[in-house]
Amino acid sequence: MNATQPQPLQQPQESAQQRVFALPELRDHIGFFLSPTDIRPCTLVSKQWHQDWTPIYWKDIQHVCPWNLASFGHLVQHLDLRRTTSFLRTATTFKHLTVIQRHCQNLRSLKLMDFIIEPAEFKAFVMGISTTSAAAADSSSTVSKETDLTTGITSGYTDTMARNGYLSNSLQLLELHFPPDSCALILPWLIQAKRAGQLQQLRSFCIGEDHRLHLYQHG
Repeated sequence: MNATQPQPLQQPQESAQQRVFALPELRDHIGFFLSPTDIRPCTLVSKQWHQDWTPIYWKDIQHVCPWNLASFGHLVQHLDLRRTTSFLRTATTFKHLTVIQRHCQNLRSLKLMDFIIEPAEFKAFVMGISTTSAAAADSSSTVSKETDLTTGITSGYTDTMARNGYLSNSLQLLELHFPPDSCALILPWLIQAKRAGQLQQLRSFCIGEDHRLHLYQHG
């Protein structure tokens, strides 16, 4: 008698549901109708679902700044934060502003509403200009001394601008609602950033409720 040959193990067939969710366009469309509370469990189903749904979960962040934004900030495309009791003048608030500057490099829209921040804090936590780096830049013989008198920015800060999430080339809409003294720094800063090659996709920005400008790309 012939010995029974072992049958090769058959790979489980991919279910229709798995095939559906393998389509990134369809996942994005489904994710559009789900709240973050609904999407969050999807990231915990399996390694594959975590990989597939995490970018959708982080794509749009509103009102609450996640504690781990530094790890996933590169996935955020739309960020809308408004001042609440958790966004008063605290070290946590300034940490959030710094995290946006350093880690949110792919933003398409950014809205920061009614944050209380002084000009010196704006320079440090939003513009990314510290007293130490400013002194070093001013003393360097290789850095151009051309300076904007309003902001105190020298042309040597171009590299810093290129790494600043607030000046990302993917940004299309920017709204910064800060106190008047800090708002006075914003426009010269954005103009210099544009000259340095940043904000190339910016179409609209707003400084406070009554100062909205629309930009149009000219061929």
